[in-house]
Amino acid sequence: MTSDAPAANAELTVIEGEVAPVGRSVASRAEALRRWAANVPGSLAVAVRRRASELELIAAACGPLRVAA
Repeated sequence: MTSDAPAANAELTVIEGEVAPVGRSVASRAEALRRWAANVPGSLAVAVRRRASELELIAAACGPLRVAA
């Protein structure tokens, strides 16, 4: 490995305010999917709720990455 190659365990650089808005956007999309799922039948509703749950997990993961300046 050369000296300018990235380390295998390099730390993630997080810019103030960049991650949290993404988390809020994803959470908003998940909520919209849940509202929509209430109006669709059967297996489609189950699939939409599952996707909303996945998005909520992503949104939750985005929150703690926000760092203070």
